[in-house]
Amino acid sequence: MALAAVLCVLATSACGTRLSDAEIGQVQAATVTVTNPATALPGAEAGGGTAAGAGNVAGAAGSAEVVPQPGSGEAAAASGAAGPAAVSAAGVSGGSTTASVTGAKPGTSKAAAAGAAAGERCTRALEPIILGQTGVFSGLVGQSTGNQRLGMSVWSNWVNANGGIRCHPVKLYQMDDGSDPSRTAANVNELVTTKKAIALVGVNVPITMGAARSAAARLGVPIVGGDAGDAAWNTDPNLFLSGGSSAAAWSGGIVEAARETGFTKLGLIYCIEASPCQQMNQYFAQTVEAAGAQDVFRQSVSLTQSDYTAECQNAKNAGVQIMAVYVDAASIQRFVRSCKSIDYRPVMETGGLAISPGVPKDPDIQAFTLYVGSPNAPYTATGTPGLDTLHTAFRTHTGADVPDAPSLIGWAAGMLFKGAIDSLDVERVKGAVTTAMVYDGLYSLKDKTLGGLAPPLVFKRGQPSGVIPCYTYFKITTQGIQTPGAKFRCINSWKRN
Repeated sequence: MALAAVLCVLATSACGTRLSDAEIGQVQAATVTVTNPATALPGAEAGGGTAAGAGNVAGAAGSAEVVPQPGSGEAAAASGAAGPAAVSAAGVSGGSTTASVTGAKPGTSKAAAAGAAAGERCTRALEPIILGQTGVFSGLVGQSTGNQRLGMSVWSNWVNANGGIRCHPVKLYQMDDGSDPSRTAANVNELVTTKKAIALVGVNVPITMGAARSAAARLGVPIVGGDAGDAAWNTDPNLFLSGGSSAAAWSGGIVEAARETGFTKLGLIYCIEASPCQQMNQYFAQTVEAAGAQDVFRQSVSLTQSDYTAECQNAKNAGVQIMAVYVDAASIQRFVRSCKSIDYRPVMETGGLAISPGVPKDPDIQAFTLYVGSPNAPYTATGTPGLDTLHTAFRTHTGADVPDAPSLIGWAAGMLFKGAIDSLDVERVKGAVTTAMVYDGLYSLKDKTLGGLAPPLVFKRGQPSGVIPCYTYFKITTQGIQTPGAKFRCINSWKRN
């Protein structure tokens, strides 16, 4: 089960900058070299992809030696500081871009020794781990969710600056599918059969999950973390959530809004353009029940509407006190202004992927108060090992802090993969890391929290994740983003499968 409204919470900017119409529609070779979030990743060549965090820290593949030392992968993931390395300029060849990391020369002990953080002392880098990421990183949808690619890029560079995963550097290929199922399937095939990716990590496929999961199953690779916007994340045993279920996340935002305000009359606005929006409608009754409130209004809308005054008037007539709005960020802003024009100001609620960097700064949204549910820790929160590492890595490798929730989602997916490999016995990781090892590592995880980025994660062989009924939340007010800590709350009426 999932509310799966991820698709509908489309942001209006990526990495802190608004793209032009021409840039939105353009699919081009991407760079993972970022010195500021505003420069990040407008698109990736569907046929070529992006290699991020590639083997400039790798040394000679397969030629490394490892001195085993027992250690904890969880401690490594939560170790705090990223290395002093910075992302250097990348060289473009054959339509793809490869990022290098400065501060660690190929084949040197400096490049490998940082692997001790994962439980071994590395004398040289082992064979690279090749990973693939496919998703919608261009167009309207990509403007909202595309920073998952930034999160994965920062993660791969951070990993390589710190000696790789168990002394294996990471080579990450990132490909844009433009929300086209045929391109999604082609990307997965390219990543696995040509690039030799052993897993798909941090996928961003809120529209094309069917194509992604079918291709991954056919090729025998897992999907490790990603947008969590489709109900398949809870039902497909080949999908491994890197946070709570979207059902709980977005319901949780509504539950917290009702709890804090005391309001009991709830309404829902949801887009007609995509099934994830409609799934929000499907599970709204269960959400209302969890909030102990009343469902007094629902209405579908289009993302193309320039004005929502009629919908605001209908909601006002119905007495809606808390309005869940599952559309893109630009539509949220238009909806707020439409309601303001008739002097109607309900408390608002939406999902984390609607919060582009500009939304918290919108004075109209601040005046309404907007609650936001999240399947991971709030991206602005600090105070846990995983969050502190996240913020340090972004500042080190981009020169700025985490710009939005999709960035954290991409990072958390990488951390889940890292946790799986960190859990393996030392002897197994001396050679090449294989897909079978990825599965074994995932199934060995017990209550993995990624240093506080996620609720406890457990995966059972051959079984789906089921609904993980835990969430965090934050709210946007006239005081800016208010985050009541990173503690996960769970909806007791929703049992984990």
